[in-house]
Amino acid sequence: MADTTIEKTNLNHVEIVKPGRHLLGHLIDGLLVLILGFLLFQFAIFPNMQNTFGGKDAYVAAWRFEADSALLSIVDSKGVTINPYDGNNDFARASYLTFDTYEGYYNHIWDYYTVFLPTDERTDKLMVEVDGKKVEAPVAEYYKNFDMKVLNLPDPSTIIDPTNPAQLQGDSKYFRYALDSENKVDLTAKPVLVVDPTTDENKTQLLNYFFNTDSGTGLYLDALNHFNTQSYMAQKSSIFVSSSWYCLLIAFLPVQFVLIFVVPLILKRGRTIGKLIVGTSVIKSDGFNITWKERILRPLVVMAVTSPRIGILAYFLAFLGASQFGSIGMLMMMAYVLVCGISFMFCTMGKGHQSIHDKVLKTLVVTNKASYFFNNYEELKEYGSAHTDEFPEFYVKKIAVEEPIVQNEEHSEAGEDPSTEKYAGIDGEKEGDVLKNELGEKLTGADIDLHK
Repeated sequence: MADTTIEKTNLNHVEIVKPGRHLLGHLIDGLLVLILGFLLFQFAIFPNMQNTFGGKDAYVAAWRFEADSALLSIVDSKGVTINPYDGNNDFARASYLTFDTYEGYYNHIWDYYTVFLPTDERTDKLMVEVDGKKVEAPVAEYYKNFDMKVLNLPDPSTIIDPTNPAQLQGDSKYFRYALDSENKVDLTAKPVLVVDPTTDENKTQLLNYFFNTDSGTGLYLDALNHFNTQSYMAQKSSIFVSSSWYCLLIAFLPVQFVLIFVVPLILKRGRTIGKLIVGTSVIKSDGFNITWKERILRPLVVMAVTSPRIGILAYFLAFLGASQFGSIGMLMMMAYVLVCGISFMFCTMGKGHQSIHDKVLKTLVVTNKASYFFNNYEELKEYGSAHTDEFPEFYVKKIAVEEPIVQNEEHSEAGEDPSTEKYAGIDGEKEGDVLKNELGEKLTGADIDLHK
């Protein structure tokens, strides 16, 4: 009869972990990485290494550029000038200007467009074409640019009758050109308001025209957006953002490496701290202990798959005020949530509740209390044969084994069937009968009695 050894892949000796428990262990590991990474970044790496990459100097330079633009407030509520980088390694931030009437905003954006931009050496200059070459525009072009592009006043060259208010105003909603003593358009003078600013309705409309906090629009915010596109500002901001990310990576990656790679190498069966807490282990998909191959490759794959979790830390820092992490942090956090969602979907759909990395490496996550752990089938067989109450599939059953019949002269002469008497003790009643258990081992009748 055929050999009936149990299949090595039936996994009767392990209990595969449920998806929720699997996810909980992963979340605990992720939370530990984020907490330790944040503490290391906030209190060690960022304060001490920020200027290693030029971040501090870039921030101070950008702050001074903001202060000189006159578009942002550099004083606190008590009128004290803000230090852009104090002794506590805190980055102070210039704030929006706040005025009760339109005049404050108007004066500041006028100075920005007509004084700061043409005179400060750090700003991007207007260019005009002269004799086929691009050259820096004269100051008059800055006034003209403010009048036409900011206030939407008409081109001065199209004004035929300067005494006609409608021609001086054009499509502008609230302003018209100022005139000099000879009734000519004066580009260097601030355009004149054409509505009464003292009425409540006009006062509100003018404030919203310059800074509408509800819709996030207005001439003041347009000026701020223009300022932020200046090459000098973009360069310093880029250096500061890059240096901040370098510090975050220096804080995050070692923690990720230790908790996700080193710990599973040290502990048995690929366990992380999260798996220790929820009581799970990693085995191969054939039901036996992982080898060094899986112990090394699985954490590496897990680190690669979960690396976007740094986006959660970055977005949290942005929430605390470190805006340099905001946009990239959001994208990485979304990527991490997407990967986790797909992996959890795999866990819930498959019989083995395997996540992506488990499917790639052919591993399983099982519970500790309800599982038996063996290195190979021989160990399982040895233990199961000695503990048939726990492994009933290893209980010995008596199965006849067909063997070649040897003709006996005595039986042959008598004309008897030699096989009849030899197998009369098929139930083990005759000592010396040859039997076979399910594992395919030959046993005698005496051997069988020992396993009953």
